[in-house]
Amino acid sequence: MMMKQGLLFAALAATSFSVLPDDHATPGTAYGMAYEITATNPAAVVGSMQQFMASPSGQNNPVSVRLVQNISNGDNMA
Repeated sequence: MMMKQGLLFAALAATSFSVLPDDHATPGTAYGMAYEITATNPAAVVGSMQQFMASPSGQNNPVSVRLVQNISNGDNMA
């Protein structure tokens, strides 16, 4: 009986280490920023952003760009 309990404890102890997530102990470095603009030519904004992100300056920036369109935003034109 004692041998079974010892083996069970050892098995649980050995498998409990795999329960811990891989890198959740490190602090997160994600940061979000939002800019609101009003564009008369949204396609040109997308093209310009794609051109910038493909340039050497855009490639050297460790950022991720998201362009979204507000469908309903009350009285805020941006």
